[in-house]
Amino acid sequence: MSRQNPKIASKPRRLAGIRPASYAVYAIGCQQNWYDAERAAYLCDSLGMLATAPESAELVIVLSCSVRQKAMDRLYGFIGKWRKHAPSKTIVVTACILPADKTVLNPIVDAIIPDQQLGSWLEQRYGALPSTAAVPTAVSGVNFETTQGHAFVPITLGCNNFCTFCAVPHTRGREQSRAQDQIINEINAQIKQGNTAVTLLGQNVNSYGLSDYAPRDLRKNRDANGQQWTAEHPSPFVELLRQVDALPGLSALSFLSPNPQDISSDLIDWMASAKTFSHTLNLPLQSGSDAVLKRMNRRYSQTEYLALVDEIRAAVPDIELSTDIIVGFPGETDVDFAATVVVAKHARFAKAFIGIYSPRPGTTSAKLYPDDIPYTVKHQRYSVLNDLLNKQLTTLNARTAGRNR
Repeated sequence: MSRQNPKIASKPRRLAGIRPASYAVYAIGCQQNWYDAERAAYLCDSLGMLATAPESAELVIVLSCSVRQKAMDRLYGFIGKWRKHAPSKTIVVTACILPADKTVLNPIVDAIIPDQQLGSWLEQRYGALPSTAAVPTAVSGVNFETTQGHAFVPITLGCNNFCTFCAVPHTRGREQSRAQDQIINEINAQIKQGNTAVTLLGQNVNSYGLSDYAPRDLRKNRDANGQQWTAEHPSPFVELLRQVDALPGLSALSFLSPNPQDISSDLIDWMASAKTFSHTLNLPLQSGSDAVLKRMNRRYSQTEYLALVDEIRAAVPDIELSTDIIVGFPGETDVDFAATVVVAKHARFAKAFIGIYSPRPGTTSAKLYPDDIPYTVKHQRYSVLNDLLNKQLTTLNARTAGRNR
């Protein structure tokens, strides 16, 4: 379905103030959307609505993802199906939406709402929420399955890095850090509900507490006064990790995702010594080429990334590394792609999320760089990298079979 002209019936007129009897929450994209979806479902539960499938629900709340065109095309298809099944349903879209996508969505949905304003929109339209509607509990109205006993807790919102391919700073705004006591209270509440494995979320979790740090230069592992982050003088993120690690009842702790440019030595020390650290780490690479990394506005080199991998493995020998890689970024030559393969071979990733580049209207890369890599070349590079990583994973599984950490 074309993004520019989706063939979907226009939104119907619906009387405000009539509370729907049923709802559904549909989430696509990152783990932050998963968390926000649970929150949205809990708010609907608190208003007395019953969870059901999106096709039959009177109210559908969509957590969208403008990061990739494929995700938005999928969303347009679902909206068309839902409208055909029940034309009078109310469809609300929130979360990650670029201006170009808002233009397409406006005629076919009932409302587009910033994620922080969903609760107030529901209250204005359907009545006051109970004061207890603060921490999501187990809900049934979300379209994805989360692992039982596992909670996702955001610690930062938005991002200050402005990677040229990324929509997040344009859709979720500049980076904000949540208060430490608020995070701790939420995790304690999750543990009491039986969710003893916790993943801390953020577009760049290791810049937690440094949102207003100017200039923020964690690559040099120093605070605003030039003092180095150490075990005795930890960064705000490591201090938070220490507090969470000490919580009674916590069984496992992980975080998504750090930016390689901001990983400090005190964080690596924490990973080596923490009692609940999961020994899994997503370390986004994006590209192994210095030239491509520069166009992406990623502030590290291939040499720095490989040195970081070696330092982490030396501190945590059984670490399971995963990564994110984009193939076919504008200007990516065969030599650039070969550099990515070199890093993938060295790092021995247990998992990789490989994306084929597509320009997103409103991002810097879409404005500055022509999408000059043919799709056939992009797909061929994807296949080469995917095959390599699958072979490495098979070898890794054979080596670790029967081994317990």
